[in-house]
This record gives sequence, structure tokens and C-alpha cells, in this order.
Amino acid sequence: MGEPNLETLIRDLYNNARQNLSEDLVAALLETAKQLPSTNERLLAVRLSGLVTLELLKNPKTPAPELVNLARFIRREEDKYRGTATSALIWGEIFKML
Repeated sequence: MGEPNLETLIRDLYNNARQNLSEDLVAALLETAKQLPSTNERLLAVRLSGLVTLELLKNPKTPAPELVNLARFIRREEDKYRGTATSALIWGEIFKML
């Protein structure tokens, strides 16, 4: 089985744990779901990062499994995003030296 995508993770979290989530996170999930077909998934995941982290900090002992799955996905996407940005900076510096 492949990695779940952002849309699946948001749908699972929204459908299974919505009642335990803050209103801010629920609103962000709905807004993100609307933007998914036309916006970069990695960028959307990074945008959700802060709210997901706050949600995990509110209830660290028993977070919803769907929230943990989304947090893991976001972490992977953030790592990829940072790697891409770092790579671009390095290549930019190399081209400046040439």
C-alpha cells in the first residue's frame, strides 16, 4: 500500500475525529480540502503544520490516530520542502560564483 495523500488524511481526520478538534483546525481542513485540486499538496501540508502542532499539544496523551497520521505526513512534506529550498539556495549560490 502506498503513502496516503493529503486529501485522504484530511478526509479521515474530518470524518472520524472532527468533534475533538478545535474550530480553527476544522476550518483550516475545510479550506485546504477546497484548494487541493489546484494547489501544491506540499505547500498546503506545510500551511497546516502550525495548527496540527497546536492540536497535538492540547492533548498529547491521547491524540486521534488520524491527527497523528496527518502530523507524520506534514513532517515528511516539510522535510521535502526544506530539502528542495536548501537545494535551490545551494544551486543559486553556485551559479552566482560562475
